[in-house]
Amino acid sequence: MTPAAAQARALAQARPDPHERIDGLRAWLTQLDRRVSVLTYVGAAMAVLALAAATVALVLTLQLRGDAATKDDVAALRDQLSGVQQSATQAAQSSVRSLDQRLTDLQNEVDRISTSQRTTRRELRVVQGDIKELRSQVSSAGGPSGTGTGRSGP
Repeated sequence: MTPAAAQARALAQARPDPHERIDGLRAWLTQLDRRVSVLTYVGAAMAVLALAAATVALVLTLQLRGDAATKDDVAALRDQLSGVQQSATQAAQSSVRSLDQRLTDLQNEVDRISTSQRTTRRELRVVQGDIKELRSQVSSAGGPSGTGTGRSGP
């Protein structure tokens, strides 16, 4: 074989048959189509997950905004708390004044009763002294055999 024939033969063998080339391209396109399909499914799934996460974040943000206290809410609560504190202070002061008045009244009553008891004791001592004096007068007037009735005459 001549070198030109060998080169032609090698060239003929190097070039595949057009059907084989088309089959190879079809196989390559099928693999490429599978890869693109998988990547499309993965991309779609990621897009759906991202959309769901964004929706959840938006709902939570709106809910937090709705639940969050504004400066006006805080100021209103402070005003209410101040009003309650003032009314509780006034009620406590009124109760303390009332209890103080009752205590003063009770103390005056105890003082009055104590004074009355002292007066009654003094009077009792005077009466007891008068009784002793009368007994001694009766015993000296009636004598040892006295009648014991304390009456004079028949």
